[in-house]
Amino acid sequence: MKKYFLSVLIAIGCVAGAYAEVGKFQATSAAYKLYNYNSRRWSGWSDWTPTNILVVVDYDIDRVTIYSKNIQEYDVYATDSTGARDSNGETETFSCVDQDGKRCDIRIRRQYDGAVQIYVDYSDASLVYNVEPR
Repeated sequence: MKKYFLSVLIAIGCVAGAYAEVGKFQATSAAYKLYNYNSRRWSGWSDWTPTNILVVVDYDIDRVTIYSKNIQEYDVYATDSTGARDSNGETETFSCVDQDGKRCDIRIRRQYDGAVQIYVDYSDASLVYNVEPR
């Protein structure tokens, strides 16, 4: 009976200790660049625009939501589990489908100096948000 009771306590403790993995970020500024099909070139990045936007990365349901004026929802269908590292930081990449069914990549870039950026990359446009963890 003691073994059964102990097993139940351990199981309850494990369930109670489990929590959702959700990353929340506050975007403080945003920029974009566009692809010009005529010249076959990307534009330069736009000037930074101050923002106050919540970004939620929910690893449990594989979704990234950006609460801009028009809410952007991205369902993740693949993750680059290796991540990319260079001398300045690390990048985690998610392959996604947006609410309109368009494919894109979302990259979370964590610089070693503490800066964090979230990129939303389409074939013809790219958005970047400077974010701070919440």
